[in-house]
Amino acid sequence: MSAVKKAGKIVLLMAAGLFLWPVMLGVWLSKHAHRRIEVPVLRYLAIAAIMLPALTAGTAWASAMMQPSSTNTADNTQSSQSVEQAKVEPKVEKKTVTVTEEVAFAVNRTNDATLTQGKEVERQAGKPGVKTITYEVTYTNGQETARVKTKEEVTVPPTPTVIAVGTKVAVAPRQAVRPRPVPAPQPVSNCDANYSPCVPIASDVDCAGGRGNGPAYVAGPVRVIGSDIYDLDRDGDGYGCD
Repeated sequence: MSAVKKAGKIVLLMAAGLFLWPVMLGVWLSKHAHRRIEVPVLRYLAIAAIMLPALTAGTAWASAMMQPSSTNTADNTQSSQSVEQAKVEPKVEKKTVTVTEEVAFAVNRTNDATLTQGKEVERQAGKPGVKTITYEVTYTNGQETARVKTKEEVTVPPTPTVIAVGTKVAVAPRQAVRPRPVPAPQPVSNCDANYSPCVPIASDVDCAGGRGNGPAYVAGPVRVIGSDIYDLDRDGDGYGCD
């Protein structure tokens, strides 16, 4: 109840008191009119007529102030409900969540002396691995509010890619060289090639049994097939020592 309504109620109670007490006093005096009333008694009655309405009004005012208003009661009820709702603890629960992620594979390059420089050959194809991650997830009233990683491990290791890199120096091919023919060795002979049959090679050859002084001699006849360097064909018929 507002202050204005309380004040109005007090005014109405005071007015009712001021109206009722004179009426009650007149009724009482009419009943005792045949008696002689002394002045002190009248004085007391007048004081009572004034004081009693004031006491009645004060009592009504105190009662009105002590009575809780409906507005305050509603406000207090709503405040109590808010406090009770605030005291309700949120629903918190924890769950273990496991997820998997891909692990990238490496690329390894190795030198290979069997391959020429600039040439590369993939010896092994790469393959990604798998890792498993475990989280502890906190939910408050059904909503995720925290996530903590508790474990991580590689469950499938990745397979690296292996590439061979050539290091061999390329050599230009050589042209085949044909060997030169080696002449057959000539038999060592002590015969002069200008005569047949054999006339020995010497500083001078004469016909055996003639007048020449050698130092070498040949028995004829011999045919001159080249130059007659020893002057054995004196008659020029192509034969010497004949």
